[in-house]
Amino acid sequence: MPPKPPPSSREPEERALDGTARRVEQARKAAGLTEAEAAALIGVSQAAYCDLESYDDEMETCLSLREVRAVGSILGADPVWLLTGRPSPPVHPLPLFDVVASIRAYLAERRLPVSEFEDLTGWGVSEALEKPAAAWDWNVDGLRDLCDVLGLDYRAVLLAEDGDAGT
Repeated sequence: MPPKPPPSSREPEERALDGTARRVEQARKAAGLTEAEAAALIGVSQAAYCDLESYDDEMETCLSLREVRAVGSILGADPVWLLTGRPSPPVHPLPLFDVVASIRAYLAERRLPVSEFEDLTGWGVSEALEKPAAAWDWNVDGLRDLCDVLGLDYRAVLLAEDGDAGT
């Protein structure tokens, strides 16, 4: 049998399955669910779920944090592993409410208007500052960017228990 070609020489569709999309598909199959069943349990359309198993960046850019946690819970898989291919790091879980509190502290310490923080990070946070539960509508990409500015580990938020949601 010839060796598997290196990733760079394979077709884009084949390469895409090596990452997050492939792990989501494997977790769904291990959970014994169809795509339609998984979509219904997560609360997304079947087409949106299909994209999760087709595009590696879909889970980071198109799902809310609430949906990412639902994917992990429903598929019985660590969301950090689904996203990165590595087990969760040994970090203390960080409630999302604490990220919102850290944004408030960052703004106060620097006497920075919210609009300047939003310009700095490229993400809107005003709604979450008024109603912290709105932060669950952020996506992983936004959470990662915000946590980078704040010096926090975004993966720790994905490890927080539902009771730590701050909602």
